[in-house]
Parts: sequence; structure tokens; C-alpha cells
Amino acid sequence: MISIVKYNKCITGEHNFTETNIELSKSDVEELDDYIRKGTLFEKIIELEAISYELYQDLRLYLEAENINRILRQKGSDKIKIIRTSNKLLLAYCASVKMLVDKIESYIKHNCSKEEFENFKKFRSKIYDENISYRFIMRLRNYMIHYDMPITIAKVSVIDDCQLCFNKEELLKSDVWSKVRDDIKKMPMEIDVLPLLSDMPKLLKLIVDESRYYYAPIVSNACKGIETFAKKYNTESIMYITYDESKGIASGTISTPPMNVIEKNLAILQQHPRINVVYHMNNRVCKTELVQAKSKGK
Repeated sequence: MISIVKYNKCITGEHNFTETNIELSKSDVEELDDYIRKGTLFEKIIELEAISYELYQDLRLYLEAENINRILRQKGSDKIKIIRTSNKLLLAYCASVKMLVDKIESYIKHNCSKEEFENFKKFRSKIYDENISYRFIMRLRNYMIHYDMPITIAKVSVIDDCQLCFNKEELLKSDVWSKVRDDIKKMPMEIDVLPLLSDMPKLLKLIVDESRYYYAPIVSNACKGIETFAKKYNTESIMYITYDESKGIASGTISTPPMNVIEKNLAILQQHPRINVVYHMNNRVCKTELVQAKSKGK
């Protein structure tokens, strides 16, 4: 048995739900769940961006002069372990960057037009061509997977700051670099890691920001589907309970579609300059209107 339930305000400290007389079929639930899945797709990008930024912060704090000076100048410091830890943090960060970018690109490729996919690739290629940080990190991930760990030098000094560095000659032994090889050739023999990472958060933000344009239609259409679903059953609630009739409603499980997550997604999507999402929440049903006015030249 599957039926719509209404939530009554919590007064006594306990959540209170009331079963309605609106019954749903399994196909109804599958339809609603599919709308919810599509409506929360952009949440996965938001989460991946947040994870990537946290990994960047972990790496940056570890590589900063204050920390490196402290751990390398300690008596009996284990350089091998310090280098291993730095490579571990770098590997995790590079993997998160690749995962985030690939997930966005895969979504656009399979859910948008060929022209839109090509437009996004051009946008990302422009970032790649114009920013050494981005193209180096994207190639560095391949280096770490197919060749070796890149941080191999721990420079200890009591006068200057200590550093963890790449060895240029070692990096150039690999064939993974493409046009980045020319960038590396211009670098010093011992390459300081941290400066090559500093621009990455803002560059990833540019990519995520641009991706909002491509995620907006599916999120908006999902919200319209939820609204249509609610109108079909003349209900303001889209929460439902699934239970075995022979055991009674107390044995059931209540499913509460995360409309607050969809609302958050819409608010973020709306920040794109070419998107205007008009929506309001009414008893957990989201009504939307999507306006996509492409800028001139697009």
C-alpha cells in the first residue's frame, strides 16, 4: 500500500503524519522519484565542488611555508613520510578536480544538444589555454596515475623557507604532458608546488558557474513535473508512506521528497546571467518558470 501523507506541525516534540485517501501505484512513485532525482542533479555538482575545495584547503595548509618549516626543521623529521603525505593530498585533489569536470561534461554531452556541448567544450578549452594552473593540474593527474608521484624534493633551510618541490627533469620523462611540456620546460629545475595551485578554486568556480546554464532546464522541468503530479492528485503534499496492509500503517516507511534541496538548486542556478528562474515554495510543492535568454553572439 502506498498513499500520500500530510505532515502536521510538531507541537509535542514528536513528528505527526496523517494518511490521506490518495493512493499511489508503484509507477506513480517511480514517476515522482524520477522528478526528484532530476531536480536534485545539480546538488551533486555543488557537493563535488565543495569536496574539491576542502581538499584544496587541506593541501594548501599542508604545503604552506609555516607548516613545512615546522615539520621539516624538526629533529629527526621523516622526509619520506612528509613527501608521501603531500603526494597523497595532491592525488586526492587532482582526482576531485577531474571527477568534477568530467561529471559536468558527461551530463552536458548526454542531456543537451550537440551545439551546446560544443559551446561548453570551447568554454573549457579557453580556460585550459589561458591558465597554466588548470592545464598543469589536469595533466598532473594523468602523470600520477600513469607514471609516478610528482613531489620528490624536500628542501630544508634554516634561513629561507623550506619547500616541497617537483623535479623538472623527472616530470619531463613522462609523455603525458602534451602542450604543458613547453610550460614545464620554462620552469626552474626545482618547481615549487603551491604557486601552481593558487588559481584553481576560482577556475573551477568559473566552470561550475557556466554549467548552471545547462542544468537549469532539467531541474526546472522536474519541478514542473512535481507540480503537475500534485495537481493530478489534488494534493499540496507529495510525501508518501509505503506499508504492508496486513501489518498496518505503523509498519510503514515515510518518504519525504527533498524540496528544500531543489529550492536551493534553483536559487544557485538563477545566479547565472542567462537564466531567470521564477519560483516559490507552497506547502513543499515548487512552482517554476524558466527563462533562458541567450546572450548576443551565443
